[in-house]
Amino acid sequence: MADSSVRSSPLLGRQSELTHLLERRRGASAAHGGLVLVEGEAGLGKTRLLAEFSEALAATRVRVTSSHCAEFAGAPYAPILDLLARLDPSATTLKSAQSRTAQFDQVAGAFRAATQRRAVVALIEDVHWTDPATLDLLAELAWDAAGRRILFVVTYRPEALGEEDSRAASVARLKRLSGATTIVLRPLARPEIRRLIGARLERGALAPETLARIEEISEGNPLFAEELVENAMESVRVNDGRQMLPMSIRAAVLARAHPLDEIDRTVLAQAAVVGRRFSIDLLAAMLEVPRDRILISLQRARSARLIVEEDEGELSFRHALTREAIYDTFLVAQRRVLHRRTAGFLEALPATRRCVQDLAHHWWAARDPAKAIEHGEAAGDAALAVFSNEEAVRYFGYCREFLDANSAQAGRICLKLGYAHVRCDSWALGARSHSEAVDAFQSAGDLEGECEATEELVSARFALGDSQCCDPLLDLLGRIPDDKETHALRARLEIYLAHVYSTMGRFAEASAILAAADLGAVQSRPRSLTQYQATRASLAAARADVQEYRAAMAEALALSPAHSEANRRAIILSNVAQALTDLGRVDDAARVLDDAEGLARADNFHQTLLYCTMTRAAGAYLTGRLHDARERVEAALGAESDYERVRPRISALGVAVALLLRDDALLARCYDEGLVKSHPLEVAAPYAALMASRGRLSDALALLRAALRRPVSARNPFPTYMAVARLGESGDIAAARRAVVEIASFPQDVVFKAVLPLFDAIVAQRFGFPGSVPDAAAAVFHDLRFPVWEAEALELSQRHAQAAQIYRQIGAVRRVKRGDRPVPQDLRADDMGLSPREQEVATHAARGLSNSEIANELCVSTKAVEKHLSSIYQKLGVSSRSKLVLHMAAKQASSAR
Repeated sequence: MADSSVRSSPLLGRQSELTHLLERRRGASAAHGGLVLVEGEAGLGKTRLLAEFSEALAATRVRVTSSHCAEFAGAPYAPILDLLARLDPSATTLKSAQSRTAQFDQVAGAFRAATQRRAVVALIEDVHWTDPATLDLLAELAWDAAGRRILFVVTYRPEALGEEDSRAASVARLKRLSGATTIVLRPLARPEIRRLIGARLERGALAPETLARIEEISEGNPLFAEELVENAMESVRVNDGRQMLPMSIRAAVLARAHPLDEIDRTVLAQAAVVGRRFSIDLLAAMLEVPRDRILISLQRARSARLIVEEDEGELSFRHALTREAIYDTFLVAQRRVLHRRTAGFLEALPATRRCVQDLAHHWWAARDPAKAIEHGEAAGDAALAVFSNEEAVRYFGYCREFLDANSAQAGRICLKLGYAHVRCDSWALGARSHSEAVDAFQSAGDLEGECEATEELVSARFALGDSQCCDPLLDLLGRIPDDKETHALRARLEIYLAHVYSTMGRFAEASAILAAADLGAVQSRPRSLTQYQATRASLAAARADVQEYRAAMAEALALSPAHSEANRRAIILSNVAQALTDLGRVDDAARVLDDAEGLARADNFHQTLLYCTMTRAAGAYLTGRLHDARERVEAALGAESDYERVRPRISALGVAVALLLRDDALLARCYDEGLVKSHPLEVAAPYAALMASRGRLSDALALLRAALRRPVSARNPFPTYMAVARLGESGDIAAARRAVVEIASFPQDVVFKAVLPLFDAIVAQRFGFPGSVPDAAAAVFHDLRFPVWEAEALELSQRHAQAAQIYRQIGAVRRVKRGDRPVPQDLRADDMGLSPREQEVATHAARGLSNSEIANELCVSTKAVEKHLSSIYQKLGVSSRSKLVLHMAAKQASSAR
């Protein structure tokens, strides 16, 4: 029994934090909700702060609801769905959805409905224990709450999140939300700890040296200080006045648990296995101990300040560390018995009350192979079904520990584990799991399973950039006999191989395989038929064959007529629009986008809508509607999405638009150095221009060379080749020109036939040798309505006024100034022996621009400017910038006379 001289303590040192929470609550009542994160190490008072906050709201009309995250298990999105169930008991079931975004929208809509009548404060404790999918859902809800009457307040322990923990990235994302603020709880100062200790004790209860020692070793942690006080008072009572202090909080907890008898310890042990929160009814049902005796044990534990009563019949350990300290005192064998007892009880519950995730955890902890696999697989399936991918990894991982590696069962579960890893973007782990699935199916003689696992393995290895990714597929094809029983499987694998080859840019090999493919053998497999048509379309787009492309995509579209495939149809249409945009058919693309967006909006497919937004942005950029493009890029940046495929497109297009508009803020938001290695072709042109203007010519050249190594295709971004013409060295230029010539030779190409003369004109001007005047290029770009490149062609034709007018019309601020400065007659290249590029550099230098400013104006590197200046000095016979200025002034004066 705790000493009566120990009293409850007031909230100390947290008044500013409490004030902040109350201010955010008032904002939520005015429809300015959002999120508050309360960060602090274990024992610093996060739970106490939320309790004080809740108490302060008791007299208001605000509805307060709370939930917590379990340490070891729980249904997908459990803490958030628990909140929702308390707000609206009818909204407890999570319906299936076609995407994670749609799943999240469903929950967000339920929260919006639940907060229509009055403001809500939703408290979630210990989010460091939850999974990244739940944190991502919380981010969606918090983002939506910024304009609504709901405030989310969550607590977490930063020390529980390692640097490599995916949850750390999710918490960081929460902090970046516009409606989010963070409270960081720090250790209390020594005077505050002294006041806390004094508030808990009667005067003279402990010796001054003991109090000083508590102040010292508690290190500002209020929980630790309170535990030490409790322990010291117990020592005084038990040890004839001798005051003893433990050196750790675990020791303090266990010291107070020491007086409990064997039955008390059994009750407390079972409670610790259940979790931090537990009920009297649950313990009574599991233990062979009379209910009255359980109540006595719980009263003793409460008196020892090990547990607290939260509600009638509902209790919890005073702190997570309290539960952990007690749980860790038991041997592994003892824990297994307790987990088995818990699992057996939960399994006997009616189906409506069973939690398959709890069953999976407890049977796994009990080390029961059959039960762990049965419930682990069920829990993993349930998690995958609602896009709780990290939790699926956990539960399939439970199963993996007990599998026979040579069984079809192992193949099936490893295949699912691989799916879950891939959904988490853990491609290496996904490849390993899929490889294990291949081996298991092969050992079990399950050819169908081996085919599926091999396809997934190839896909994962391709995503990892493995140039030999198709080897497992080729090996399997080499082992499968081509007979009646296996012909359909071979046809399926061959079509998939062609699909991968096409994606890798191995177009000739893909075409040969596709030409020999037996479509009749896969008529009952829509996935293979779709892959066939997608590959056919990809090959057609690579050679700019728009008619063939349209026909293949129409066939793919016909394979998904049902309403349940609405998102698949929307994705196909959005891909068509993107291909048409790449091939210069922007007007055709716009009409297809109308259909794609209609389908996507009808069922709220956010990721598909985001993809459509970026395709429209690309069309706007190409056709000179720069402000429209910027608005769409900014909308995409503000969208909450995990759609990784669209990220490089947002970044590249945002940088390209920002450079033309001189929008430094947009540039800072869009530029992402990490995309240089992962997506060189997509970002090459704008990133290289930016790098060169900042003096990073070697980096720009390396990026362009990486892009040039990608297969030649009519869908390659044509500005990449322009960038090579402006910045590349002779070898780069030769390689780029070969690619441009090849693409321009395709009969249906309409873009690269204009790119070729413009490319040649840029190179000719740059190196000062005669080149064709790109009037034809200007005319083609005019017909395409691509004004940026029309104006560049006009500049190279010395039609500066017309170029400047176009730049001014589209708002290309960076180019307007360049176009407004036609070269004076006295400064013509043929008058002074300067090339057109040298003439531009000399003109800018004479105006007083620095090397970096000239580089920025001309979209070249500072090193390139220095090289041109060196050549100018030699040709004009001057030795410095000041003498160059005098020479230019004299030349102009002479011309004026």
